[in-house]
Amino acid sequence: MQKNEIINKLKDIVKEKLSWEKTGYDNFHVFRVYNNAKAIAEKEWWDMFIIECAALLHEMWDYKFNNLKEESSNIAKNILEDLAVEKSDIGKIIYIIDNMSYHDDVFNTENYREEVKKELFIVMDADRLDATWAIVIARTFAFWWAHGRQIYNPEIKPNDYKDKEDYIAQYKDENSHSINHFYEKLLKIKDMMKTETWRKEALIRHEVLERFLEDFMREWNAKL
Repeated sequence: MQKNEIINKLKDIVKEKLSWEKTGYDNFHVFRVYNNAKAIAEKEWWDMFIIECAALLHEMWDYKFNNLKEESSNIAKNILEDLAVEKSDIGKIIYIIDNMSYHDDVFNTENYREEVKKELFIVMDADRLDATWAIVIARTFAFWWAHGRQIYNPEIKPNDYKDKEDYIAQYKDENSHSINHFYEKLLKIKDMMKTETWRKEALIRHEVLERFLEDFMREWNAKL
């Protein structure tokens, strides 16, 4: 099977598997990440096939809405094997999926594999970019509403997560709210971007989040 055929098959699988998702981690999110990744990869030539596959499969099936039972890479590996993708390519794609999450980056204590680091950073940044700007405001409230969280509770302060396990545990902890997510993650993203192009873009998008929070707090406190 040609690589372009594999990519088209993956797009169909994404639509089939994630079109039902209601937390903001749906097929539309995946295709935005895919387009972001291609946009930055096309500025400099890297392994486009690896980048496209990893971007398309990175939410297949995410622990955040799978009761923390199975990681995306397990399902992604089976899909790639079924499509007869070369074993060496599968290894690189799975490595990207296993290491691109926000918590994997924040609490990373090892050096990334050099032979796939650039592709990892491109897909990582493409995913981060969808966690900034106006779209992530809608995604944040959709996600935490689906988990039964309040919009805001000033008595519950943001957490300072000490490790990866502590961060992941928040998805089972009902003692939080949507606004905390901005302070615990979203406002930190601009300083975590790996590629120069998206680092500049993230700085612009960061200002949207700051303005939203300012307006939200003013309205919450009924200040004209």
